[in-house]
Amino acid sequence: MADRASGSENRIDAWTARLAGLARARPAVALFATAWLVFTLAYFSVFLITGAGSGTGRLLVSALMNTSSAFVLAALLILLFERYVFDLKLPRQALAHLVLAPVYALTWYVVVIVSIGWRDGSLDVGFEVFPFSLVAFTWQTFQGLTMYSAVAAAAWALRLYRAQRSAAADVAAAAPESPRRVLVRVDDALASLPVRDISRISARGDYADIFAAGRRHTARRTLASLAELLPGDQFVRVHRSHIVNLDAVISVEPAGDGRLTVHLPGGESVTTSRAGARLVRARAL
Repeated sequence: MADRASGSENRIDAWTARLAGLARARPAVALFATAWLVFTLAYFSVFLITGAGSGTGRLLVSALMNTSSAFVLAALLILLFERYVFDLKLPRQALAHLVLAPVYALTWYVVVIVSIGWRDGSLDVGFEVFPFSLVAFTWQTFQGLTMYSAVAAAAWALRLYRAQRSAAADVAAAAPESPRRVLVRVDDALASLPVRDISRISARGDYADIFAAGRRHTARRTLASLAELLPGDQFVRVHRSHIVNLDAVISVEPAGDGRLTVHLPGGESVTTSRAGARLVRARAL
């Protein structure tokens, strides 16, 4: 018994992991399937309340006929939107929606009444199709138009989401990688300096003093240009005249008036501005 229970739990965990992986890999498909399931349960609940005298199985079949046909048509709509409609100019898009919305609603209605006729008959003896009453037809048409609007809005939102993700990926790919080493002047020569060895950088006019491993190197660059060059997750501009390597910080203590004193190796310290203090505090756990 225990082995069977453990095996069932393992299978459930495996299926849960697969579904979670599908949701991460194909979020649009997962969202579509979830919406279909919720829609089906809602229809089934309504049929249970209003379908007195009908069996539970028959009501479930009716719910599935309604929702499955609606979502198959919605999937075709999304393909149509992606390939044709969304590439049109706005006036033509609006015209396309005005035409497609009633077409979708009426197509769904026809599919539903044919499905109901097939459910009540058979392919062997045939079946009859009966239209809904005026009230039921009006309600079905309203649902179709509402469903069309929801599908169009969701497809447009998905298109914007994909465009934003693509743009963010392009920006990330185009962003230059932060260097691991920089060249600094040592007398008349140049030396390669690991970025991790830099403890702080201080402005001196149009130049900047780089402090690393107990030595000071002068760079013919402004502090602003160096701040753009160095990795922002490691180096913080704590003052308009100072950049600090967070990996080199020994301790930080209040300096009064919203400022902080940052202690560095070799007995050095830097007093932040109020804005710089906020940046340092934001890195605290």
